[in-house]
Amino acid sequence: MHLLSRLPMRLPCSSLLLASSLLLLSACGEEPVAAPPATPIQDPQPPTDPEPGPARPFVTSASVDEGARDVYPLELFDDVEAGPRPLTMRKRFSVTFNTAMKTAVATVTLLDRSGADVPPRPLTGTWSDDARTLHVTVPEPAGVVPPLEEETAYALDLTALRGAEADAPLDPAVFLGDGALDFTTSARDWDLEHACFHALRNEPRVVEAAAHLPEQGFPPPTDRGHARYRVKLPDAPQGYTELVSRPSGDEDIVLYLDQGLVVGAVDAETNAELTVETRPAPPACTGISHVASFPVQGGERGYYLRFTGTPASTFDFVLERHAHQTPETN
Repeated sequence: MHLLSRLPMRLPCSSLLLASSLLLLSACGEEPVAAPPATPIQDPQPPTDPEPGPARPFVTSASVDEGARDVYPLELFDDVEAGPRPLTMRKRFSVTFNTAMKTAVATVTLLDRSGADVPPRPLTGTWSDDARTLHVTVPEPAGVVPPLEEETAYALDLTALRGAEADAPLDPAVFLGDGALDFTTSARDWDLEHACFHALRNEPRVVEAAAHLPEQGFPPPTDRGHARYRVKLPDAPQGYTELVSRPSGDEDIVLYLDQGLVVGAVDAETNAELTVETRPAPPACTGISHVASFPVQGGERGYYLRFTGTPASTFDFVLERHAHQTPETN
């Protein structure tokens, strides 16, 4: 049978023509010409990324925590250039970044977020030597007005700051969340601010604490209200001073200390230990970092104050006496 009769009956016309051509070439003694190879399809190349820009600087720490709700609204200090006048008020902040910043840009904006109609307040800070920490001071406005209102929400907008490398903008999300340091001020402590006046203005009364409670005699007295004492501690594990209560009326004794230490109080008549509450003080001024307080009974009773737990050889404190309020009777 002829070769064409073996081909499938359903071949398309193009296939029959190709087969016929091959047979004719074979009959003429010529080799069939091979079809050219198919050109492979090239996969599309992915787009090339642009050159990465400089890394954006970000905040690593600040003098107040983001979202803090207990920021004391002021700091009292003695401005010697202002002459004899009441203590001056200010509020200082510091913000540290992960890299050197552009020192030519140092202005941030203080925003009042309490809802009051208070315009934004630009503040120009100063950079540290390594250009990584910005120090910002909120000054006392004209008149005896605190730099920040108590129990008020604020934000310190830092988005205008730039990195030293290629003027890179601040990354607002890291640490801050929105490019601003948000905080709320606490209420003012008027007793603490009164003690700050004495800590900054009074000359210290120097006393040398006793190393022991003597069988005869007394440790040096430290019981004058509003006085600033400078206590020299003995070469001993503890030092003692003495306090005498008022002739009548119970009191709270408050010591505004310039450092953290352990304060004890002993009733000289009964030898009983009194409960002394010690806590850190808000940063209302230099010279006061902790507060210790305890109640005493009236009647000119003697009490011994015991000081331990500090490596320092001297420390200062301001003593205040607050009489217990007697309920009014009708």
